[in-house]
Amino acid sequence: MLESRGGRASADRVWNYWLGGKDHYHADRDLAAALDAVEPALARAAREQRAFLGRALDRLAGPDGMRQFLDVSVGLPAPGATHTIVQRRAPGARVVYAGSDPVVLSHARALLTAGPGPVAVACGDVADPAGLLAEAGRLLDLDRPVALVLGSVLEHVPDDERARTVVEELVRALAPGSHVVLAHLAADARGTADRIARRWNDAARPGLVPRCVRRVRHLFNGLDVLDPGIVPCAEWRAPRTRRSAAVVTRLCGVGRVI
Repeated sequence: MLESRGGRASADRVWNYWLGGKDHYHADRDLAAALDAVEPALARAAREQRAFLGRALDRLAGPDGMRQFLDVSVGLPAPGATHTIVQRRAPGARVVYAGSDPVVLSHARALLTAGPGPVAVACGDVADPAGLLAEAGRLLDLDRPVALVLGSVLEHVPDDERARTVVEELVRALAPGSHVVLAHLAADARGTADRIARRWNDAARPGLVPRCVRRVRHLFNGLDVLDPGIVPCAEWRAPRTRRSAAVVTRLCGVGRVI
């Protein structure tokens, strides 16, 4: 567990709390409680996103035969980490986690690289795609297909055009047959997600921007989006198709580089 301290809440630590991890402070738990007052199912939506990532990664490492994975949403260690899912299917698959928070990277190096499979941690940020790709290129063969995991990072990029550019720059460096796995907080007609974002932005960094289906779909421009398209996380190839009971959901999709 992280040493207790004050200060602002952090996206990585709030997610760690939602996912049942142990690395969070009072400020993070207080923010989670405040958000819960706006939408009680937010933690469940986070777990639904984690389950979506698990299904997508299992398919990519299994039937689709992917053997290189770049997870740019490293976060603090919590159940269901990318390498545990991927290497259960393909023990020799290489997984690289990337992030920019020194504390998160330190924890990731200590805890995520302790297993037998090939796992590495790199310093890289979607705010600097070229730098991120340079780091990834030292650890992965970018001339071969890579599964790029953008868990919830783009909802912290405030400008739509910048978010699209980030994806385009990253995809441009990937070989055909690569895949992009993406999830994003969904805007809703009632404005609940906007109220969540206001509370979040008052208390945490980086800031949060919900986007509607159309705006999330634009992040997949130029990619071949796999069925069932851009849908709530609970509905993406789930064993039993169901709708989330949450007013606010998390959208997701998987796109193939062509």
